[in-house]
Amino acid sequence: MTCSRKVWIGLLFFTLVWSSALPVTGADRDPLDQRYRQWLDLVEYIITPLEKKVFLSLKSDKERDALIDLFWKQRDPTVGTPENEFREEHLRRFNHANKYFKFGSPIPGWKTDRGRIYILLGPPVSEEEFITSGLHPVLIWDYFGNAENGLPTGFRVVFYKRSGYGQYRLYMPTVDGPQALLATQSHTIDPTNYQKLYETIKEYNATVAEASLSLIPGEQRHGYNPSLQSPMLISRIFDLPKTRVNATYARNFLNYKGIVDVDVVTNYVNSRNELTLLRDPVLNAHFLHFSIQPERLSVDFSDERDQYYFNYELTVVLRSADDRNQELFKYSKDFPVYASQEDLNTRLSRGVVVADYFPVAPGEYTFSAVLQNSVNREISYFDRRVSVPSPEGGAPRLYGPILSYGIQPVTAPGFAAFQVGNRRISIDPESSIGMKEPVRLFFSVYRGQAQTPMKARIAVENDLEFRPYSRTYTVEVSADKPTWIHDMEIENPGNGAYKVRVVLLGAADEVLDTREARLSIAPRDQVFHPPLISKRLPPDRAFLFDMMLAAQYAESGRSAPARRHYEAALGLQPGFPPLIKAYAQFLLARRDPERLLEIIAPLQNDRQFVFDFHALRGKALHIQGNNVQAVQALLEANRLYDSDTSVLNALGAALANTGDKAEARKALEASLRLNPEQAEVKRLLQSLGKRKQP
Repeated sequence: MTCSRKVWIGLLFFTLVWSSALPVTGADRDPLDQRYRQWLDLVEYIITPLEKKVFLSLKSDKERDALIDLFWKQRDPTVGTPENEFREEHLRRFNHANKYFKFGSPIPGWKTDRGRIYILLGPPVSEEEFITSGLHPVLIWDYFGNAENGLPTGFRVVFYKRSGYGQYRLYMPTVDGPQALLATQSHTIDPTNYQKLYETIKEYNATVAEASLSLIPGEQRHGYNPSLQSPMLISRIFDLPKTRVNATYARNFLNYKGIVDVDVVTNYVNSRNELTLLRDPVLNAHFLHFSIQPERLSVDFSDERDQYYFNYELTVVLRSADDRNQELFKYSKDFPVYASQEDLNTRLSRGVVVADYFPVAPGEYTFSAVLQNSVNREISYFDRRVSVPSPEGGAPRLYGPILSYGIQPVTAPGFAAFQVGNRRISIDPESSIGMKEPVRLFFSVYRGQAQTPMKARIAVENDLEFRPYSRTYTVEVSADKPTWIHDMEIENPGNGAYKVRVVLLGAADEVLDTREARLSIAPRDQVFHPPLISKRLPPDRAFLFDMMLAAQYAESGRSAPARRHYEAALGLQPGFPPLIKAYAQFLLARRDPERLLEIIAPLQNDRQFVFDFHALRGKALHIQGNNVQAVQALLEANRLYDSDTSVLNALGAALANTGDKAEARKALEASLRLNPEQAEVKRLLQSLGKRKQP
């Protein structure tokens, strides 16, 4: 090995190992209280870069405390018990390092090389210190490892005192080199003559000589060159605590602390999930179908019903994918379940899959789903970027593919998650199927107005050199309908992981679209698939889909399609109060009082919406210039609820237009008492002049 190569390897090791240990800068730490700076010190060697980035971005102590709690829960080996063995052991090691490794060092014990290794690996199986004439002091710690962690069965960590004094530093064969261990003769031997260096050290101590070339006892090497496995071993040790944790929970913490309470986010449960965009050929709209399977299911017992129960509350948020991250659509839904002891032991033994669906307007979005169990307030969540094309026009497009253990025909009318047309797809978010189970493939093709022949080519393959698998299927795409729905059974390829690619081909075999899915065949005949919990929507509630699309279009500023979908929903269900209120608010914002006054009559007969009737009617009349009737309607709304600033503001403006400035001032002043930060109201009040003193 040349000197230049030795330097390169040393620099590589320094970059791999020590970059993760760089301290947080003073600029980053300044806003933090001392206790949070101390916590960052405590977890310096086990916190991932993403976790640290999220922690430093938090704005309140409540959020920081919640993330710290969640940080430890992610590492708890026995979730559900009062003790967190990982945290307790880490604290013990940290305190030990500070107590016993600070001597002879200008830095705290946890920052020393010995402190870091002790914190990461714990006490060594054995340790031996070599104080030998001719060598600098050397300390060797022996450890047992395991292949699951990427560590050899046995290895050692070597420390030495550079120049013979000071603190013990970590020794790396390829970085420091055997020459660094010699107290004498080091200047007389070529630093690249590793055989000579080894033989010289061996004269003083054979154990140190062996360790000077490799940290892995018995490692097979070529000649006397220092082991290239040693820096990789230490790098693996330093990275191990960070690779064991899925740190995406920290990013999710940022996303969902605004949707649910911060205290709830700390009860995080990992989940498997699936999200698929499908086109409904009957409704001519795109739907997002999704499923969540929490890895843990907690239940409680109801004495009243003599059954076990749990309730999942699902919250879905759709945001714009641009820098504004604007919330465009949101809904919540409950999934209550009661079960017997037998149910828990059988069909619910592996938990449940919660599935839902909703229509989505064309655009680029971030989809977020939060699932919270009422028992123990356990929470799971996931998010995805979603690109939704127009449901009409455009190039031919594939939807799916979805791999399933079963696809059933649907005879009952209505709509459900993972149902397209008359097919209901059984979903397992793991996409895992047994070796003797059928493998069903679902996909659909939107051909639009294209009448040319098309076909779909399905390729199933793996990447195994010792047992390769590849099979291709070809099916003709029917031209009878704009959307062609297809499902088929494919060969079960046996235990392993596979990629399923569906390619849509045109008349000249040109590629029109390509989609992929993964398939996992478990090494057993049958796989237990957890039951799916979903809600079926009857046909007479289909107007809700138009209502949802209208809300999405409205929030994203697309008024024409929003109005079209509101009108379509109203045509299907003209007396539904929430729909009328939503559409009326849309019309009010677009200053269309005539249509608003036409549709709101049903609200006055519903006690829950009578306030909205008078408030919306009064505001619409005010926009029309009919201020006398507007005042009457707004006074009635204010009588029902006197703390709505929008009603008080409209009332003040309408009273001012009738010339009753005194009453107008009272209404506006009442609004400002509720919300002083209303600049426009202050200007209007100022324009009315000062109130005359009695």
